[in-house]
Amino acid sequence: MKSRNTPRTQLSPLSLALLGGMCSGLALSLAACGGGGSSSPSANSVSGVVLDGPIQGATVCLDLNANKQCDSGEPASAPTDAQGNYTIAGLTADQQNSGAEWIAVVPAGATDGGTPFATGFVLRAPANKPGIISPFTHMVQVAIDQGAGSQIAAEAAVATQLAVGQASLYTNYHAGSPSTDAAILAAHAPNVVALLQSGTQPTIDLDPGQAQTGYTVRYFGFADANNYRLRVFYGGASNGHSVFYDVRSGLSYGSPMSAASLYGTAQYLTSTGWVDLNATTGNPTSKGNPSTTLSAGYVYINLRQVTDLSGKSVADAVALANDTTQNSFATLPGVPGSLAGTLPNGAAASTVRSLALVNPVIYNPADGSAAAGYSNPALTTLDAVIAAFPASATLTSGNTLGMGNLQSTYTCPGGAASCVIAQQRLRVQFDSGNTARWMLCDLNWPSGSTAGNCLAIGSGSYARATGADGQTPLLTFSGLPAQADGMSFVRVFAETGGQVWFGYQNKPSTTTTTRLNDVAFTPIAAQLGITVPTNPN
Repeated sequence: MKSRNTPRTQLSPLSLALLGGMCSGLALSLAACGGGGSSSPSANSVSGVVLDGPIQGATVCLDLNANKQCDSGEPASAPTDAQGNYTIAGLTADQQNSGAEWIAVVPAGATDGGTPFATGFVLRAPANKPGIISPFTHMVQVAIDQGAGSQIAAEAAVATQLAVGQASLYTNYHAGSPSTDAAILAAHAPNVVALLQSGTQPTIDLDPGQAQTGYTVRYFGFADANNYRLRVFYGGASNGHSVFYDVRSGLSYGSPMSAASLYGTAQYLTSTGWVDLNATTGNPTSKGNPSTTLSAGYVYINLRQVTDLSGKSVADAVALANDTTQNSFATLPGVPGSLAGTLPNGAAASTVRSLALVNPVIYNPADGSAAAGYSNPALTTLDAVIAAFPASATLTSGNTLGMGNLQSTYTCPGGAASCVIAQQRLRVQFDSGNTARWMLCDLNWPSGSTAGNCLAIGSGSYARATGADGQTPLLTFSGLPAQADGMSFVRVFAETGGQVWFGYQNKPSTTTTTRLNDVAFTPIAAQLGITVPTNPN
């Protein structure tokens, strides 16, 4: 198998700031660091590090009999220390040249950042790579087991699946400076460990250029046959990589919904510039598990569990997809739970836990520009915006700039159709020394306008930044007040197309959704009179 180029993404300084500066080994750690590990050059000893985060209490050995255990007589280390360090001394030349892989036996009670593992597991590493033993060196060995053919081919397959560089598979992603690859690996590590603890091995996509057939249902909101919204992911391949196409359709009162209604009009900042969502862009992903998906500037960290629905009832499939005790939201809302029939062979559901690790800067032209929002045609540059809202002793909705509502939705007291809700609009003024002055104002709901009564609540800072495309000027903020902790996004002003837009960047979040494959969804669509769109690609 030939080595393939790996789809890559780069974290902007803003994204790295959002990920933070911690170097923690906790599950789904969002603060990752890069760095390398290497074995000791001593002729009769080997040293290295065992990672999920740094794992304390693991035993490392040279698995001479290839039984994935540390047996009596095999060279072994003392338990790893709090930094995951180990040393094996007294190795003979024959042992070092045996080609045996290294394994780390992690027992129940061993710790990751002080947190004990409830269930033990084993990590593996290639014979020539003892410096780092991690979930990703383990995936390389699994790829060889699954038929990669060589260590080089296995490394290429794993790197492609995770969207990182091959060299990064052998680095200590919890030591050093923050990097894109380190962030991705730190987020994936607990997913691989979770698989191993459940007795399941990762699966490696050894042929990413082979398109996955059919589609999965990402969302199907149903009212009746004349009013519904359907979103399916079709498998595909592009430039030797697996991709998916986001294909949407729907009817509103019997009329086809427009692309703007289905996909929205938001613009997403990527390394190649601003893009929209559409049916014809291939989004790099993987058929393996776990996997990384790249889509419109997002980096998603995915862990998938497949349930065989062959012979199950249609009603069972609907219930599984709509079970909000297991899913973040229903994926077939409105679909009757009383649909009849039995699902054919091949019907399946994928429950996908997806972490949006990296979120792009987004703006929606429909929200209006700063110039339009403040009826000031001069507000077409970031300099002009900063100058137009200087720090002032008098605070009004007119001399402060909007940063968003503290919550996404509100309920008016007594069921009233509209109301004023106190101190829910976060706003900002600009002071010298890049100081941002925060204030909270009252909110008119549901219109969303500012109702005045603005009160100062402290200060933070603002900074200039350049977007992921290396060109777009951005205005970012840090040191936000504690009241903003519950907001799902952070405000980012973007200067593009001769205007300044009210952009934003969503905070990292995790969702779990259950998605039916085409075999499972076909009888549902037939009973409801729905036509699934074909893949335009």
